[in-house]
Amino acid sequence: MNSDGTNQTKITNLKQHSRTSSWSGDGKKIIFTSATNDNKNHADIYEINIDGTNLKQITNTKDEDERTVIYLSDENSIMFDSNTQSGQDSIYTMNLDGTSKVKISTVSGSWGPALSPDKNYFVYSLSGKLLIADKAGKTVKELPVESYDVGSPSWGK
Repeated sequence: MNSDGTNQTKITNLKQHSRTSSWSGDGKKIIFTSATNDNKNHADIYEINIDGTNLKQITNTKDEDERTVIYLSDENSIMFDSNTQSGQDSIYTMNLDGTSKVKISTVSGSWGPALSPDKNYFVYSLSGKLLIADKAGKTVKELPVESYDVGSPSWGK
């Protein structure tokens, strides 16, 4: 797509509703979440080349709703937030092949991770707060906000 919104190109043929997406560092792939056929309130993680080839489903969970997903600096692993059927929001890291899933947020309600430009930290939302943590999930700093309604954060350059 051009910067003015023209020349849009559809790269998937998924019938499901796609949600969040993130570019790989080399600009050759996109990772995204998409609702499954059986439940529009449930999404799994997918990866695709920017030309629409090599679509891979990374997660296939029936009891979790994966949402915001980003590549980590090594491009072989990802960070994402997920909501379980019991309503527990948490942030995880995982290899792109679906192995080594690790919960890195210690408090339920954590969502919307965004990796810092130097790739050493991430910012996320938690119960109306914005928090910065290292990649292991250890909270480093709480950022002041003036509203309870904090959405998905992102870093500036």
